[in-house]
Amino acid sequence: MTRFSDAPDDATKMLPESEFIGAWDLSGDTTLVIRDVKFAHLDRNAVVTKPQTKCCVFFATAKGRPLDKGLLCGATNLKSIILVYGKKWKGWIGKPLTIFATECKSQGGQTVPCVRVRPAKPTSAPAQDFSFGPMDQDMRRAQMVGAGELPAPREPGDDDDSQT
Repeated sequence: MTRFSDAPDDATKMLPESEFIGAWDLSGDTTLVIRDVKFAHLDRNAVVTKPQTKCCVFFATAKGRPLDKGLLCGATNLKSIILVYGKKWKGWIGKPLTIFATECKSQGGQTVPCVRVRPAKPTSAPAQDFSFGPMDQDMRRAQMVGAGELPAPREPGDDDDSQT
């Protein structure tokens, strides 16, 4: 049976969770162990409407517990991993990698939250335990606006309810 609850006042608080690791999933540097590398066949993304294929790196904790989200790698992150561990991705398996949340420019030119790979071998041990907390809705919204998935926020005073 379907359960219902009250919706939040701000409709953007109902944004969908991402199936990939996002900046909202991280707090500071996070070192994890690479457990697998696959191609993600995307039907579309927010900026490019045609199908595309991207590298997706999956992780585990130091205790070997696999994480359910992968890191979708664009050119910047992929080049960082190659710099650290080389071109042969099978050699990446079992190696630690440090990822962190930061900001970058979207293809639309807006500054948005993103995840980056530290382009050096980690100096800290991989996390013994890690889980994805609740998604930071404001950060997710900023990313979706920057990617063109949502319209830009309206400026104060733009909400003129008198004409509805």
